[in-house]
Amino acid sequence: MYKGNYIILILIILLSAIPAHSGQYPHTVAGLSSSDQINCKDCHEFHGDPSWGTGGVDLDNTYWNKLCYSCHNDVIAPSRAPHSSLQTDTSYGNWAVECKTCHDPHEHEQIGWGASSYLYSSTVSNVLIDTPVAGQSTIVDASPSWTDGEFDASGDDFFVVAGDVNDLVDNVYKVISNSGSNLVVEGTVDTTKTSAGDTFAIILGKLVRSTVVLDQIVTYTGVSTSVTSNSITESGAGWTPDQFVGLKLIPNAKLLNPIAYDITSNTSDTIYVSGTFSANAGDPFQVVGGIAGATPVIKSGNKSVRFFNRTGTNSFADGDTTYDGICEVCHTQTTYHRNNSSGNHTHNAGTQCTQCHDHTSGFKGAGDCISCHSTQQGTSRRDVSPDFAKTSHHVSTGMPTDVLTCMACHGNLLADRGHPGSATTDPITELEDADTAGTYYTIDPSTSDANLATFCISCHDSDGASRLGANAMQPFADSGDTTAPPNIASAWGNTYNHSANATCNDCHGDNAAAGTTLDPKYNLHGSSNSKILREATEYDTCVTSGCHGSGGSATTDMTVELSGTGGKHPIGSAVTPNSTTLQGDTNGDLFVNGWTKDSVAQCSDCHGMNQAGTNNVGPRGPHGSAYQFMLRGVDSSINTVTSGRAYGTPTNADAAGEVYAREAFCINCHASDVYGIGLGGTAANRTAYVPSNNNLSYILHYSTFKADRCGNPDGASVGGTNNQVGSKQKIGCTNCHAGAGWNYGGHSSTGPLGKGNGGFVNGNSWDNSTPPGTRCYTGSGGAGATWNTCTKGDHGGY
Repeated sequence: MYKGNYIILILIILLSAIPAHSGQYPHTVAGLSSSDQINCKDCHEFHGDPSWGTGGVDLDNTYWNKLCYSCHNDVIAPSRAPHSSLQTDTSYGNWAVECKTCHDPHEHEQIGWGASSYLYSSTVSNVLIDTPVAGQSTIVDASPSWTDGEFDASGDDFFVVAGDVNDLVDNVYKVISNSGSNLVVEGTVDTTKTSAGDTFAIILGKLVRSTVVLDQIVTYTGVSTSVTSNSITESGAGWTPDQFVGLKLIPNAKLLNPIAYDITSNTSDTIYVSGTFSANAGDPFQVVGGIAGATPVIKSGNKSVRFFNRTGTNSFADGDTTYDGICEVCHTQTTYHRNNSSGNHTHNAGTQCTQCHDHTSGFKGAGDCISCHSTQQGTSRRDVSPDFAKTSHHVSTGMPTDVLTCMACHGNLLADRGHPGSATTDPITELEDADTAGTYYTIDPSTSDANLATFCISCHDSDGASRLGANAMQPFADSGDTTAPPNIASAWGNTYNHSANATCNDCHGDNAAAGTTLDPKYNLHGSSNSKILREATEYDTCVTSGCHGSGGSATTDMTVELSGTGGKHPIGSAVTPNSTTLQGDTNGDLFVNGWTKDSVAQCSDCHGMNQAGTNNVGPRGPHGSAYQFMLRGVDSSINTVTSGRAYGTPTNADAAGEVYAREAFCINCHASDVYGIGLGGTAANRTAYVPSNNNLSYILHYSTFKADRCGNPDGASVGGTNNQVGSKQKIGCTNCHAGAGWNYGGHSSTGPLGKGNGGFVNGNSWDNSTPPGTRCYTGSGGAGATWNTCTKGDHGGY
């Protein structure tokens, strides 16, 4: 017995009138033995209820559905789930479409539309039996114009051929393949009915009806405990009174073509109808014609169905204004493809709906993430595939290959959230906490990103996505990306950080976002810039269009901070103001390895992660620091001159406990064996920084407590402890360079320039003090010296 459930393409002799037949492919297959056929008694029982007709019922397990299940069980024939609220969700109430509503088990009604239903038509040149192998036949096309493989069987998609139009029962064949001029079919073709000169056509079928009766939409099914001539009772049903008013009752759902009666009222367990009927207690009954509720949604009328192809015109739902696709004739509430002009008819119009909404899942959207999200869905859900082809993105191999790569961030939305049936309103995004399975955050990427930082940090920490178990530190391993998430949490949780005033999407994400549903403002899939930054450079991200620019949300406007007339750092652009006289530093002799006078600095060169006692390992960027102003500190792992350069971090503090790292971190770039180290202004007296001596802060500057000491000559005899007249003081770089009292930090200077107009000098002043005016408190200046005469820096840098 050949029993299958296939999408059918039927090759037929010229079609004119189509009489009814009791069984067509796949329920009757030409060319196969009688033992491989379905006959009447396989479905029809003439003496009492068949075995499949007994037992309880529900929206899926109706009397007639159970008949179909008796074969469609993945043993005899492929199993298919019904289309119902039990399979999808109850957002539109309780409803079910029985198998027989869409399928006629006896014949291919679509053939009745005639030549318009043909996928292909031509003339038979010859018929070859047992060719190419025994048990197969080849129909030779007289003048083929098909594409090789166009009608090959693939999975459940089988094509069949029909012979004599008046004998579809005996002349319907399954197509195996096509190539050249040959159409290979299963079985032995009856050459008395299909021979040279006959016209044939290939038609898509699957026993789909040409008319769907909406009155047959089921909203409730049960078994009666008692009946009268106008009522049915189901003890203990628990219905809401009058919830079925406006719908119809089928008293005996065993009948193939039953009569439905208008429901006038119902109690908690009894339904009353207009008119009289005859039924027996114990018969299955159904409430049909819509969806029950306080105000029932009525489904009524007959809808024509034209299902000629899997894609394009007259496919599942082709998007035109004739609403006759098999996927749209019933819909009245869905967002997409209703049976009228309301709603959205552009959603994947003309595509094969079953690629995402498969019959095995009751047509619930159950395709992998990419099959749904790689194309725009109407005017709301966007195509995300371009995100993963940008310069930087979360999945290093490009487009995610399957659902697991999406689940790394979004979790198992199918199992946990009933996605897509219960999905939140687009474009709200659902994200699963990387450490706590089942904890989800909802983000509206068109307006805000509340909770986004919490979600991101749950993965970007020391244990990665711990809910992924073995892949905790490789959350995208399924896509081939074995990179561990950068540990941002260690910096984000520091004393000075961005977490209070900024979140991940302020700096990272799609820089072209318009803030609409199709182009959301917040999107961390990818960016056209490195490090998934919103702008081309760190400076642009932080300042040009970021929080620290003019009109930005940050307290400090960096465009002002970088506008000083006395010199500035070349931050974010290849600008080296006032640096051309730096002792001919063509090889970077005044800087640590990798830096020259022409180097372009970025914000993260000074601001960013600090890990005390290490060399600042981890992600760059101003996520957080242990030091004020989010300064990076300096590398304390190198304490001596190495390859001509050395740098390190001081650990000393003054009497008030101030950490001087923020005053000494300049030696990340400026060589510590050149600037400020040692006992004099000559190379012979300069030494590398030694943490135990705290000698970076004991540079040759004299006490500011006695103004008359400013003129004292340089000399090794000057010594002593803190605050002693004539002692070397713990002052940092910015006391003389850049801002007065740190007003401008190391960004720019507003004062006169130092030696050779390249000193970036403002003068010596302590934090929170009044700038000293025209006085210069360095050892080389005289008492009352002016700025322009204060040109001999004792650190030897100029």
